[in-house]
Amino acid sequence: MRAERAKEREHFYLLILMACVFVSLLALMGIGSHVYRSLVENQNISENRRATLTYLQQKVRAADRSDAVLLRDGPEGTMLVLQEQVDGSSYETRIYLYQGNLVEEYRRADESCQENEAAVIAQTDTFEVSFVQPGLLAFETQYGKGYVAVRSLMEDRAHE
Repeated sequence: MRAERAKEREHFYLLILMACVFVSLLALMGIGSHVYRSLVENQNISENRRATLTYLQQKVRAADRSDAVLLRDGPEGTMLVLQEQVDGSSYETRIYLYQGNLVEEYRRADESCQENEAAVIAQTDTFEVSFVQPGLLAFETQYGKGYVAVRSLMEDRAHE
């Protein structure tokens, strides 16, 4: 009888041990999935930041000619305007904040903004752009701050 009770206890302890291992595995899987989800979110935020700021910097660098980089009032704050001449006509790339999105549109200089037709660059609640010093353009979105040297403005200033 004692031998049977001892075997029952062993089985009971083994069941408890297996249950503890099972619960521990479930907890580790839950923690692991939470950590993985957090890492992926942080990676996406970092990629959005890098992509948005790099895109803005490259657009300004590509348009960096004399009197081509301007700031104007946009629909929801300051608008970055990049001008170019094509076959004697003036065109503008306009980058501005509209309804929670950083948008871009390409229009003739004499046309008004068509916010509903603008292409979305990124979702962001903020877009601030300004010249922090002659020839240095700063912009800020919810993903961070970026700077770009506008060489044509620095050269124009050096010739004065």
